[in-house]
Amino acid sequence: MTRLSFVVVVVVALAACGGKAKTGSVEHTDPMTHMNGEHAAEGMHSNLPPAIAAFHEQLSPLWHAEAGDKRTADTCAAVADMDGKLVAAENEPAPEGTDAAAWTERLGELRTAWELLAADCAENQAGDFTARFTEAHTAFHALIELMPMVNK
Repeated sequence: MTRLSFVVVVVVALAACGGKAKTGSVEHTDPMTHMNGEHAAEGMHSNLPPAIAAFHEQLSPLWHAEAGDKRTADTCAAVADMDGKLVAAENEPAPEGTDAAAWTERLGELRTAWELLAADCAENQAGDFTARFTEAHTAFHALIELMPMVNK
């Protein structure tokens, strides 16, 4: 990955998370502005398919944890379990109101990013964990942005 590509990935990831408040060295997302600045109901991703909701429930605290060895270790420890949730999502149809072809394509992009992260974890973070985790997070948001909002 070139330096420019990495910068683009980071910018996209930051943009995908919407309204952030800086608290110490960790960025936290305001749940009311998380998805493209639009207000969603409490439990901002309440319209996600069950397997994707379960994946998000595990991804979110890992993503928002303070960067460092603990976050890396915790994320790598969760990769296999989260992979199971991703397999379940791949076996579900596209959510109602979502372009099925686009959903399948972006789910494939999430799969690819997740496999790269898993490989990095298996190699004891021999690659660039932060870049791989950012790519996976960005791919997750690209997927869920296809879904209609709960309260438009």
